[in-house]
Amino acid sequence: MPGDHISGMLSRAKLALGQWLAEHDRLCDFKRSDFVQPYPYDEQHMQALYILRYYPAYFAENYLLFESLLEDGLVNPIVESIGCGCLVDLAAAKFVYDAIVPYTGYDINDWNIKAAELDNEIVEFRRGDVLTADRFYPNSNVFIFSRSIGDLSGILRQIRAKAQETSYTADTIYVCATYRASSYNIDRDMRNLRLFASSFQNYQQSENILYYPAGQNPPVYSGINTRCRWFNHHEADYCQGLLDHCVKPTSTCPELQCQRWVSAAPILRLNHLAFEILKLRRV
Repeated sequence: MPGDHISGMLSRAKLALGQWLAEHDRLCDFKRSDFVQPYPYDEQHMQALYILRYYPAYFAENYLLFESLLEDGLVNPIVESIGCGCLVDLAAAKFVYDAIVPYTGYDINDWNIKAAELDNEIVEFRRGDVLTADRFYPNSNVFIFSRSIGDLSGILRQIRAKAQETSYTADTIYVCATYRASSYNIDRDMRNLRLFASSFQNYQQSENILYYPAGQNPPVYSGINTRCRWFNHHEADYCQGLLDHCVKPTSTCPELQCQRWVSAAPILRLNHLAFEILKLRRV
């Protein structure tokens, strides 16, 4: 069940973070999780912190996305995931389709905790800049940026050129992204998704599927479990109590930034979720 999978990921992340906490008295390092600067995805304890805060919500977000693809008639997804992180999109796709999903993930960081198993044949991970890839697979029919399109804005035109080097065989291709719904950059990210979609020669956009909870039923501030009944986050209190693990040597510590980011709350509500699917048909 998806809920059991989420619980397993949280337990693994908590164990990994606990090992780091056992060796560090102060948690000032966690202030770097504020996304003002690029998140340190290459560090294992920061990966564990990220999973604890965000994995359940991002799994639900991807689950809803792939559920929409299935409802639209896509029965055999073949996925290229650009900026795949811990493979949360693959894990969600496997639950929606109840099958092994052919998948290639690209990321410059190899996450210590992965949400799905690799066999390097049907399911593979390519570490490094996506621009170093020879090409995408010709039979791929889903291209997804799972919370990554904002991080890749600087090289998106180059990724677009890479996509142009492949002759695709599918009659329908879906170009997808999950978005930071609360970000002021969401309009930019939507434009970038359309820019990438324009790289598929001999295809044109026929429609788009947008999930953005504002004004929808259930209300935007409802819990994610109102849409995904299996959703849980049994380590929410642990996340919000992390500052208690810090040794505070002076009366001026912790700073306000510590109070906000060391014990930042996990995502539990729909207002933080958003995704878009651009459906392309061969001309």
